[in-house]
Amino acid sequence: MEGGIAKIIRDKRLDRAYRILVDERGRHVSLKEITYRCGFHDGTQFTKAFKARFGMSPRDARDCEADLLTPVLDKFDYTIHLSEEVAKLGIIKP
Repeated sequence: MEGGIAKIIRDKRLDRAYRILVDERGRHVSLKEITYRCGFHDGTQFTKAFKARFGMSPRDARDCEADLLTPVLDKFDYTIHLSEEVAKLGIIKP
């Protein structure tokens, strides 16, 4: 995984946005509100990052009937990621 801690944080914020969008209770929350709740400063920035991560717009994700991506969202392991990053820097071997 490229991008270090900043990417991990951005991806976690996007994962949260996805969960809000597909959750029945979140369907009544505006996209603008989700954008701000998840730490993005404008809708364009949020939509671009969301599409890059999930391959669909936030609106399309909201329109999905099934919670299609949730199993994928939970598979990230910080320990493995950090050990890979440290190995890339040549600090220690994995």
